[in-house]
Amino acid sequence: MVVTNTVAEQNRAELDAAYVRSLVSALRHLNEIHNLIHELPAPESPDLNWEHLGTMNKVKSDLRDVANFLSGNDE
Repeated sequence: MVVTNTVAEQNRAELDAAYVRSLVSALRHLNEIHNLIHELPAPESPDLNWEHLGTMNKVKSDLRDVANFLSGNDE
């Protein structure tokens, strides 16, 4: 028995597959960001410097932008 899918069903299957790939990729990026943040010097660490603060502020700003975009509050 041959099963034929409609164009709409094929398009939906392609959409679902592409969305899953993008979702998995985004979650991998989140995990990587989490790990990289934990590799930065801890507060009161002798290695902590102003560049680290600048890095953390940039990360904080970019993450806030992503959160605003996802919540629909993107200005």
